[in-house]
Amino acid sequence: MTTLQELKPRAKQNIIELVEASGLDVTPWAFTKAGKPVENPASNGRFCYDWVFTERTDKFTFCLWHNECGEDGQSIYYKGNVRADLQRGEVEGPRRNRADAFDTAVQRAFFRKVPVRVVFVDGYTRQARDDAASKVGTRLLDPNSWRIASYNYDTGEFVFRRLDDEAVLSAPTPSGQSEALHTSAAPSDDGSQDGATSDLAKDIADIYTHPHLQETERQALVQARIGQGEFRRQLMDTWDGRCAVTGCDLAEILRASHCNPWSKSTDEERLNPANGLLLTANIDALFDRYLISFEDDGEMLVSPRVSEHHKKLLSLPDRLRRLPTEEERNFLRRHRAVFLSLQAT
Repeated sequence: MTTLQELKPRAKQNIIELVEASGLDVTPWAFTKAGKPVENPASNGRFCYDWVFTERTDKFTFCLWHNECGEDGQSIYYKGNVRADLQRGEVEGPRRNRADAFDTAVQRAFFRKVPVRVVFVDGYTRQARDDAASKVGTRLLDPNSWRIASYNYDTGEFVFRRLDDEAVLSAPTPSGQSEALHTSAAPSDDGSQDGATSDLAKDIADIYTHPHLQETERQALVQARIGQGEFRRQLMDTWDGRCAVTGCDLAEILRASHCNPWSKSTDEERLNPANGLLLTANIDALFDRYLISFEDDGEMLVSPRVSEHHKKLLSLPDRLRRLPTEEERNFLRRHRAVFLSLQAT
């Protein structure tokens, strides 16, 4: 088995040469965004600083820092969490766009279950809040393909695995946990959970195959679906960073919950903050499963399926901390209609 040390880059090659060698078309490097020819395609700023290079929806070449990779007896691996870096504010300026593109490409490759190529880079790695930029000294295109072995949609954590003679798809991660191809189990609109075949995975796959979405729209929808991105940020602003019911401001347990379910909303409605409530995890679970709903004046309705004992434990009923706007009421009515229909069954 090839060792990580054997793959250490020892020569400085232009990234455009390695991207082309990985099987991607580098013709666009010869032009500016406006379509004008550039003198030196290899130094085209549109591409040469990127962290990932893609073609269509099924070809990916990732740049990975060699010193951040590891090996565990099963294979060489790379473990990261770009989304967490973004949330902590460790990635700023143009690097934010590159980080977003990297995370999106990881998600795409994971869903497509396609092999990816890796360019190892070595040199100075920029540290968080460091004024000095990363500086690549050497590069090497790994001759073998890799796979995205896992991606956690709750946390953003992912693991790459190098493929040697045979694919390693179920090897233990560095933490010892199973790493078979899967998504985090996510509740469907009816409250069920089914792990790898969850509605979350299906919905995000549908977004990536949508023929009429711009890339920015696609990324916004993906982030909204997993409770991140602009949808969550707008709900945090709308409700002052506190739960719409309890007033809790512990961001780690706040959920961006849709009133009209994702599967029954248009693309515009999915990103509209009026179609959402910022709720603590327990209130979100009740709301998502139609065990509670809200009147136009914010009063909470509680299903008879919730016992008096559980109401007491959960401090129910409660009401929204403020009167909903007219647009919010329109979405709440749609939720309430489903809630009331379920009580009649």
